[in-house]
Amino acid sequence: MQHSRIVLSAIMVAALTACGGGGSDNSSAAGSSATPAPAQSTPLTVSGTAATGLAIPNAQVLVKCASGEATGTTAADGTFKLTLPQAAQAPCALQVTLPDSTHLYSLVPAGATGSAVANITPLTQLLVAAVSGRDPSEIFSNFDSSALAAVDKQALTRAFKKVRDSLASLVHLRGVDPLTAPLVAATASGGTGNQLDQLLDQLKAKLAEFNVKLDELVTAVATNAGTNAPIQTLLQPAAANCPAVRSGPYFPLGGAPEGRFALDASALTVTMGGGEAITMTAGADLCTF
Repeated sequence: MQHSRIVLSAIMVAALTACGGGGSDNSSAAGSSATPAPAQSTPLTVSGTAATGLAIPNAQVLVKCASGEATGTTAADGTFKLTLPQAAQAPCALQVTLPDSTHLYSLVPAGATGSAVANITPLTQLLVAAVSGRDPSEIFSNFDSSALAAVDKQALTRAFKKVRDSLASLVHLRGVDPLTAPLVAATASGGTGNQLDQLLDQLKAKLAEFNVKLDELVTAVATNAGTNAPIQTLLQPAAANCPAVRSGPYFPLGGAPEGRFALDASALTVTMGGGEAITMTAGADLCTF
């Protein structure tokens, strides 16, 4: 049987950190004109919804930007709005704390001004991983604006395409922007979610069905920038007694192409070429057959 291995790598994107500037009001002798001070910039506000399919209520939200930080709490429906200091500048990384003390992450791209929208969901967590090539928790914990300086709208578009294509077998994301699309989350009291919220429910159900943890999927997205193959393999059905054994086409390492076989991990069958399926029997120990 084939043993596959994903080679993990981390990508650091280095760029210059944007800095704020100041102004002065200079006057000279009579008859000269004074230079007016520059107008104050509009404060940066970040709003959105934190949800996993259900709203995440009464949860702490933190935002760290190239300059400026803010903290707040989600409402009962998972919505939040944070106003940063006057001179705050994007890019920004966001973190929400779940009831089990784990976290979800999101971001505001470089160049954003005024009112920015950034939902915080498992899909935005995958988006952060795809656009940065790093674990989202690392981006937030060791925040360095230079690491996200190249994260603009174009970079997000490319990252979203990777996430959308990687999850094609699980959820249909065409025409849906998980970062900025309106997100109305279902609530424990019975409120109904909108389309984006239902996609979050669908993703959660599929990951549970395939015995894949969100952290595993995030790692696969972050560390396989050049290919979706390891991600798509991870998202195949797994054997009941061995999460590492997943359905798909295989061939022996170093073997001839005609040695290729198809493995059905759910049925525990192996089919060589177009031949008859051979049934595997699970052993007493984990991952033995």
